[in-house]
Amino acid sequence: MKFSFIIGTINRTRELKYCIESLLTQSYREFEIIIVDQSENDLTEKLVKSFNEKCIIYNHVSFKGLSKARNYGISIATGEYICLTDDDACYDIDYLSMLKGYYEKEPNWIISGHMWDAVNKREFIDYSRIREGEPLSVRDIIRKCPSPAITFPKCIVQEIEGFDENFGVGAKYGAGEETDFLLRAFWIKYDVIYCEDVRVQHPHEYAMIAVDEEAEDRKAFNYPYGIGAMYKKQFVLGDKKKMMYPYVEQILKMIIKKILHKSRAELILKRFQEGFNSYNRELEGKIE
Repeated sequence: MKFSFIIGTINRTRELKYCIESLLTQSYREFEIIIVDQSENDLTEKLVKSFNEKCIIYNHVSFKGLSKARNYGISIATGEYICLTDDDACYDIDYLSMLKGYYEKEPNWIISGHMWDAVNKREFIDYSRIREGEPLSVRDIIRKCPSPAITFPKCIVQEIEGFDENFGVGAKYGAGEETDFLLRAFWIKYDVIYCEDVRVQHPHEYAMIAVDEEAEDRKAFNYPYGIGAMYKKQFVLGDKKKMMYPYVEQILKMIIKKILHKSRAELILKRFQEGFNSYNRELEGKIE
């Protein structure tokens, strides 16, 4: 059983170094690390060469976009299972051995592991109400499946045509690509399972996290726009009744934050609605 880690990266050698080091210490050794470098310099290439490891497959590409990078990496992967990886994540030494144990029991699961914030030393996802080993609901897939903790059989990619390259960092809709991917698999009856002992740190403790006002403004502008579009897409593709509860919950939370005058709450709500409506207009254009 072989696993392929897919890392899309751009100008983040510090973060990537610690990510690679954590992967190279895995107790289970049947894996490859595919790096899709979108940088405009050779620093990432030099970093990769410094490891001198045959299991690291380096690719420099001219295109931009996280979903494009993931699709490219998956297309050249030789593993039966794909592990999504962010360049600022670190993985427990038994990450792959735990995954192997689960896949020996059920080879067709999509597994979402346990992720915690090592920079701020906190859990930022509430896993307390999830029953381990049972299929997740649509709400939990949307809210509790971060991409650096997701692993799936490569065969799924052909069935759902990979990641939608209109979503994710660097694309028109700047977020929601992993949720869109998981829900499209879910609609064709793949189960998404939470496994607590498959553990990842994201961001890892050495990550350089931008906390300036400009970075927060960009996030408030791009992220909700992508999430809004993702909701509209899933209303069309999937079960409208199952989508309604998490959608209403999301809207209500944003409205409450706006009423309480939380920072950027008005912008976030506005951009969510704009993303939803933008994708709706795209659909109307296709129908016409």
